[in-house]
Amino acid sequence: MAFSSDNAGLDVPPPACGVGLSTAADIDRAVREAAAAATAMLGGDADVGVVFLSNIDRRTARSAMETMRESVAAACLVGGTVEGVIACGREEEAGPAVAVWLGRFPGATLTPFAIEHARTPDGGLFTGWPPAIENAGE
Repeated sequence: MAFSSDNAGLDVPPPACGVGLSTAADIDRAVREAAAAATAMLGGDADVGVVFLSNIDRRTARSAMETMRESVAAACLVGGTVEGVIACGREEEAGPAVAVWLGRFPGATLTPFAIEHARTPDGGLFTGWPPAIENAGE
């Protein structure tokens, strides 16, 4: 996700964030619970959503992301599996846990993109960067 803002001197609301945490054993239920809590804290729709999935079978990650897409009306979503999550003043490492972070950035332009990692003879290479990032050093 690329972020830019042309709000210099404009009267726009400040950014807002919300966070939710669930330790429900069913991953889809956990995502729904954490997303609902984050949405309630945010007080409305988000521009970006981040989901952290801890101690789950990686084969269920796709289902969890689909549930996140159904649960959160955000233009940009990102997620991944992690060893533990931190949210709502707690750290969960012992069992399944889901943390959802949501953000709203009034006046900002968010551009979703997907990168892929490829092995090359020289090491690894990430592809799929949007032109604004890929050409930033030129």
